[in-house]
Amino acid sequence: KKGGAASSGVPALPADPPSLSDEALEERKEAVLGAAALAGLADSGWKVRKETLEQLLVRVDEAGAAVEAEVYVRALQAKPGWKDSNFQVVKAMFDVMARVAAHASP
Repeated sequence: KKGGAASSGVPALPADPPSLSDEALEERKEAVLGAAALAGLADSGWKVRKETLEQLLVRVDEAGAAVEAEVYVRALQAKPGWKDSNFQVVKAMFDVMARVAAHASP
């Protein structure tokens, strides 16, 4: 018998749908992150992606509780993406995500 959330008696939580449409997200990404940051996240050089993520940490801290968590999460999901091949970039992504989570209001 295989274990899992359903077999352990813990009900599976339904996933909340994104509150922003794809079109609205594209507009918000540029407004919140900026065109330069979006280009840096999509750059083929890992050092550029890592540096861009470090700059985003500062932006998240500056935004504080007003941080737009969904925009950050969905933007990082798209570029550089969860499967980035450089561990330093992946670590920087998770640092940004942790900071967003710490500042975001429930």
